[in-house]
Amino acid sequence: MSDLQCPARILLARHAQAGYAVRGVLTDAGGWLTDVGRAQARALGVSLRGERVCTAYTSRQTRAQRTGEIAAGVLGVPSAVVPGLQEFGVGSLGGSPGRNPVVLEVFSRWDAGDLTARCPGGESGEEVVARMAQALAIIADRHRGETVLVVSHGGAMRLAVSTLATNVRFRELIRWRPANAEVIALDIDSDGWRVVSEQAGLEIVDPA
Repeated sequence: MSDLQCPARILLARHAQAGYAVRGVLTDAGGWLTDVGRAQARALGVSLRGERVCTAYTSRQTRAQRTGEIAAGVLGVPSAVVPGLQEFGVGSLGGSPGRNPVVLEVFSRWDAGDLTARCPGGESGEEVVARMAQALAIIADRHRGETVLVVSHGGAMRLAVSTLATNVRFRELIRWRPANAEVIALDIDSDGWRVVSEQAGLEIVDPA
């Protein structure tokens, strides 16, 4: 990231409620928005009308793309896909039950701070954080002093923000489970990431 004269305000949102071809299994599929999800996406746009959002960016996965498109339509701004914002890959565990003990062990290690863990054939936590950091750095560099909406995914969001935010303790953020269409506001510049929104259960340790 080039040296920013002022930070970019990133409104990082989880996608709205989605449906899948097979429920209750691990998948890297994009899914689609349910009726509830479409309403959540519209409500997301309405809730951000006072934020002066200039554009929206989304992951490549359909549930995030559609969430961003609907919210952007409400806001009257463009929406575009940015590589690197997708959910963590489940690899060879695709199609197995969501409570698969292997993936639960990966989640447990991530929660304990071991981001080297990965699903077989999938991504490590470190790899997820690295690509999320790169994608958001590109967006922030493009929008110095502006506010943008970024629609991503719960797992990737909490891994990246818990690792990279400088003013919230890792153990606080790694336990965060963002709801569908929930937003966390970040200021991103050459000094790093700072959480600037009040999030339930999160203690800001350095508001400055």
